[in-house]
This record gives sequence, C-alpha cells and structure tokens, in this order.
Amino acid sequence: MPDEGDCGGAAMMTRTTKISCPACANKSLDAAIAARGQATPRPGDLGVCAYCATALVFGADLRVRAMRRYEFAELKPQEARALADAQAAVRKFARGTKP
Repeated sequence: MPDEGDCGGAAMMTRTTKISCPACANKSLDAAIAARGQATPRPGDLGVCAYCATALVFGADLRVRAMRRYEFAELKPQEARALADAQAAVRKFARGTKP
C-alpha cells in the first residue's frame, strides 16, 4: 500500500476495467477507492473486495489475486490495520449496519 499521504478525509474513486474477485467470483468490481493518496491502482497495491472483504493484490496487468498469508505477515503495522479496517467496513455494510 503506497504511502502518499492523507487526502484530507475524502475518499477518492477511479473507475477501472471490470475485474472478478478470485474468492467470490463477483464480476462487478469496476472501481477503486483510496483511503489516502491516488485512487488509481498500481501493481502491488492492496485492495478489498466490496462484496466478500477478501484482501486483494493488484498484479502487473491490474487484475487482482487473493493476498497470500505471508504477504499479510510482511505488512507494516499501519498497513495491516488499514486493511483490517477496510475489511471490517465491508462486512458491516454487508450486514446492513453503518461502518
């Protein structure tokens, strides 16, 4: 997850080519929202499926794959916390409660 600084609390969204989540096979993933920095994903950036909350990694072709356990273990503490917070927000939203 690149550290490009805070974007002032406003989420930034960029439309992307439709991609499928490797975990839930939802084919409706067509946008990226950045908690900070640029919203346009780059190879190596992390993401979270908006439907099943699986941690994702963008590849060189900007397709996503599920994050591997060793990759999670190698995250900086603040990156791991941001990822866990994003996953929790997706799960709360799926249950119909505010994140």
